Amino acid sequence: AGGVASTAGLLNGVAIDGYLQGSTVFLDVNNNGAQDTGEPSALTDASGRYTLDYSKLTTPINGLAIVVTGGIDTDTGFAFTGRLSAKADKTATGQVITPLTSLVDAVLAEGLAKGLSVADLAADPVAALVNKPGIYTTAVELQRVVQLLASMNAVTGESAHKAQERVLKALAQAIKPQGNAVSISQLVAASTLTNKAGAERLATSVHETVKTSLTSGGHDSAKLALKGLDQVRVRMESDHDDDLDKAAGKLDSERGLTTSKPYTNLVKKDAGHAEVVAITTVLGQSTV
Repeated sequence: AGGVASTAGLLNGVAIDGYLQGSTVFLDVNNNGAQDTGEPSALTDASGRYTLDYSKLTTPINGLAIVVTGGIDTDTGFAFTGRLSAKADKTATGQVITPLTSLVDAVLAEGLAKGLSVADLAADPVAALVNKPGIYTTAVELQRVVQLLASMNAVTGESAHKAQERVLKALAQAIKPQGNAVSISQLVAASTLTNKAGAERLATSVHETVKTSLTSGGHDSAKLALKGLDQVRVRMESDHDDDLDKAAGKLDSERGLTTSKPYTNLVKKDAGHAEVVAITTVLGQSTV
């Protein structure tokens, strides 16, 4: 659900990777990608909901970017270091801002290339879990891949947000030649980005793990599995090493899990229900 309907001078909606709490949402009036003095802004609540008051603006808002930064991903409890966006539409009944809407900003044909309809792209991925779990899976998969690719392909002096915008543009360019639905992993492979082997593997791991955990344990299980994969991704980023297996192995070693190796097993190409159970058991008992 996109939240309550927007009324005159107000834009209401939801910011989602999982639901993002305490994130800054702003209307990028001058289209410079940064939050400037006087631009309408708000903080999201625990359900990711926001209300932007644009009543003092004299310029039309339709088509301006609504940008989301910072806050906490309530699915994993981790800080959200990404950047989401969507085009403002004051006639919308609540605007959902997700990794998918961010990619749509880069290429309008995204829905066709990913096998998702326009309605799918505007949907709340968490609310859609019951009937269309693929929307949630694709959204969380895409955001993690974008963040990892931005880190692995960093340019000196470039902000993290600019790096993620550059990655989204590269993925958008890779989408255009695709005639049929493609996976996120295939999209990464088709892009011109370098240092992408780890992101291809991560995309597959997130896709298969989330799909398996949603089937076997529902959203709570998926959140724990995502937390485990996020820990692997963050380790790759902090080490600036594109090796998924190496990062997982380091986590097992540092946590004294060298016998059971739940992180290493989680990122295996044939990981399934047993691996999901193992990592959710470890993380369900841990505050790490």
